[in-house]
Amino acid sequence: LTPRVDEYNLALAQELTDNMAATITYAGAAGHKLDCCGLVNQAYKNGPTPYHQAARPFPMMGIFRTNKNEGYSDYNALELKVQQRMSHGVAFLVTYTFSHSTDLGCSGYIGAEGCQITQPYNLKADHGDSAFDIRQIANITGVAALPFGRGRLFFNKNRAMDVIIGGWQVSGIFTFDSGLPLTPHIANSNQTNVGGGVSPRPDLVGSSYLRNPTRFEWFNTSAFQDPQGYDYGTAGRNILRGPNHYSQNISIFKNFVMPPVGGHSIKIQYRADMFNAFNRVQWGNPDTTLGTRNFGVITY
Repeated sequence: LTPRVDEYNLALAQELTDNMAATITYAGAAGHKLDCCGLVNQAYKNGPTPYHQAARPFPMMGIFRTNKNEGYSDYNALELKVQQRMSHGVAFLVTYTFSHSTDLGCSGYIGAEGCQITQPYNLKADHGDSAFDIRQIANITGVAALPFGRGRLFFNKNRAMDVIIGGWQVSGIFTFDSGLPLTPHIANSNQTNVGGGVSPRPDLVGSSYLRNPTRFEWFNTSAFQDPQGYDYGTAGRNILRGPNHYSQNISIFKNFVMPPVGGHSIKIQYRADMFNAFNRVQWGNPDTTLGTRNFGVITY
């Protein structure tokens, strides 16, 4: 079977001024018959007998890996864009995307999550947010000429002041993206005794949401407990979210025009760049394995 992805979009654009325009776009995609599902020949039923051979579809064989075309995906997004071409010394581009992507399994065999499906005979239990499902992304880029020096609003008649403070420009790139989805696991990968190390999930016994999370407790760890008996666990795939990420990079620069040499014009640029200008800490993801000492903790 050949995997297929259908894509569709609708965009509306509006000119706001002579130099500024806005665009709103709906974009969607649906995947069919995608590679999925990894392990084959696991035991039909879980229980106290490890890797029960007689309970396998092919009792004479072990567990092996393959791809099946049983996966599917769905993506929907609202995209906004406002752009101004250089006008009065200012140009900028603002974009914002609100989207949601879901799929089956691990976003492919092993895939973006580096995992396998949990229940090979109940694939819907592994349907959830895609590993790359970033709900919100915002970007602001721009450049502005400071209003000093020749042709500007202030100090535009003094040559000495023009040399010192004229011609400077400031540019910036500001980005934001919401956290990636995360799946809770338990430490015992053979909890179900079906073989293959499928990394079962814990039972969800409450809400994992915290109003004011900290790096020492990013989600409500008391909402999870080990599954009863040899069950797979009731917690869904990718029900947790990692930290948001921010980036602010700012530059200030000026071009100096030098006397021509050999008929060639020469410009020298002085530039200062500040990365992560506001010194904001970018946290990693928390530990999501129930039973470890750092469960729910961001360690870096």
